[in-house]
Amino acid sequence: MRKAVLMMLLAGVSSSAAADWLWVGVRESTTTYFDFSTIGRADNMAKLWKLIDYETSPAQNFTKPYKSHKEQAEFDCEKRKMRHVALIFYSNNMGEGEAVFTENIAGAWTFHPTGSIDNFLLKIACGKE
Repeated sequence: MRKAVLMMLLAGVSSSAAADWLWVGVRESTTTYFDFSTIGRADNMAKLWKLIDYETSPAQNFTKPYKSHKEQAEFDCEKRKMRHVALIFYSNNMGEGEAVFTENIAGAWTFHPTGSIDNFLLKIACGKE
């Protein structure tokens, strides 16, 4: 079923600037997208970029408000874990506008339950979906 949804998403992408971002799902007041062209694999590891778009600006954690952020996620395909390795927060939706905050990190490895957005992205990045 998810393969069919992914294929429909890939086929329906327009030629606009936002065309690289494929819709994954909505959770609370955020919408998640990923960029298929950023998937990279080596051995049992994979990476991709995802974008989190906020319906309204979250509580201000930085000196300037933000409406979206991009995360580079790294996946351990064998152990089925994920961590964030880069974060970029933007002043406008869909990763547009000024970069308000950036960070390169080696976040903690976490597991994500079946049915979650991040578990779906793990399957996509690791070539299991």
